[in-house]
Amino acid sequence: GVIVQGPEAFVTTIDAGSSGLVVTANNVHSHAKIDGFTITAENYDHAGGLSLYYSHPTISNNTITSNSAPFTGGGIIIPLAPPTITNNTITERATFAWGGIHNANGSPTITNPIIWGNGEDLIACTATYSDVGSPGLGGTNISADPMFVDDDLRVDTTSPCIDAGDNSVVTEATDLGGRKRIFDGNNEGTFTVDIGAQEYCMDGVIFVNENAAGPSHASNTVDYIHKTHAILRPYAEHSAKVPE
Repeated sequence: GVIVQGPEAFVTTIDAGSSGLVVTANNVHSHAKIDGFTITAENYDHAGGLSLYYSHPTISNNTITSNSAPFTGGGIIIPLAPPTITNNTITERATFAWGGIHNANGSPTITNPIIWGNGEDLIACTATYSDVGSPGLGGTNISADPMFVDDDLRVDTTSPCIDAGDNSVVTEATDLGGRKRIFDGNNEGTFTVDIGAQEYCMDGVIFVNENAAGPSHASNTVDYIHKTHAILRPYAEHSAKVPE
């Protein structure tokens, strides 16, 4: 299989420049993978970001945004395919009707996505551990504003997507931005993957109360900073416990 993997969101952007489909997979095997890209700026009648014809790759850790498909599937269209779609963010589909993921007689497995602001976010398919605007799915899913804070579609500190995903489907050690993939973003003591392409990490800053409980070994702290790309700054009203 073919694995196409980008290092970071703004390092590896696939931009079609409004000239047509961005990525097409045709008869692609399950060993294939598309991981770690921003996929953007296509303009095509049927499907814009990804078209998966008779293909079952793994699509993970991508943002698919600012695309256009007047008729079907501005984000992903899935004709007769069983792909695995995990921890992606699909938003701002500029479509006339259907914008997020459109299943056309396929059988996708969709887990841990943010699919928001696409008009109709899911067509003829469902998801688990997702944040989907329309239709609301219930169960393990939420339907609430993901609270994006910047152009690379990271989420704010109070986002409902933090620590709301399913760890069992995660196969990558890092997210789209190169941060540790499963992280205790809400500091509740349990390491749970976030919904979407990127883990929440307080803009790279962890506020530390020097009087807070927890291991104080220098080696643990240095390793923690390395793994999370964090900067430690003292602040009296905040605390962060470094994991053993």
